Amino acid sequence: MGIKRRDVQSSLAEMDRKLRELQRELAMVSRPSNQAAPTAPARADADPAPAPAPAPKAPNTVADAEAEAQAIVADARAEAARIVEEAAAGVAAIAGQIEEFQRLREELQRSATALIEEYERALRRAPPPGGAPEAEAASVPPTSPLALQQEQPQPPMPPPVPPDASGRQFEGQLVINVGPFTDIATLGTFEQALTQLPQTEDVYVRGFEGNRALVDLKLNGPVPLLDELCRALPFDLSLVEIGYGRITIDVELPREAPH
Repeated sequence: MGIKRRDVQSSLAEMDRKLRELQRELAMVSRPSNQAAPTAPARADADPAPAPAPAPKAPNTVADAEAEAQAIVADARAEAARIVEEAAAGVAAIAGQIEEFQRLREELQRSATALIEEYERALRRAPPPGGAPEAEAASVPPTSPLALQQEQPQPPMPPPVPPDASGRQFEGQLVINVGPFTDIATLGTFEQALTQLPQTEDVYVRGFEGNRALVDLKLNGPVPLLDELCRALPFDLSLVEIGYGRITIDVELPREAPH
């Protein structure tokens, strides 16, 4: 529960204003009258003047003002006591939150320590690298079918069969991974052959990967790409891989005759 400084200052200013008003009222009531009523000159032959009537009693204004002042002071003390109680309650609430945060921090520290200790125990129980396979191999009898199967060499995996490129047509946007190239002139010849295809709209060499090039090709219609390139180029091409919007072509340059 927060106590706003603006509220406290406003209450004190209101109390000060009321006290100043009471002081002005008290000063006006207690101020003596400096003007006396004029008296007629005495005459020797005149009858004696009757005794003056007693002055009417002034209302108890001073007592009322003092009572009001005491009431204002009592209200001020009550308001100050309320503000102090609210401030104390707010401080107690904040202290409780701080204690709760400290308790949570201690619990987190204990949990983290327990996890670290459990991890260290698991590492100590784990077998050394390479120990488990040797134990499993020792448990298998050498004459069992499983041991005989493990001893037999496995035949090598056959190489992947390249996709059939004969008569295969391509269209739209393609990225061609082509190479290897030994010089820039051979790459220029390949790029020129792509430009001269009947459905070619755009050809752009975007970059290189080692001695291979990445070429962007846009075709407006279906084209038997490999067949057309093989007819136009002085070297052989082989289609290695076909992906979504991407193909890989290997260039097989003729070997130079030894000098």
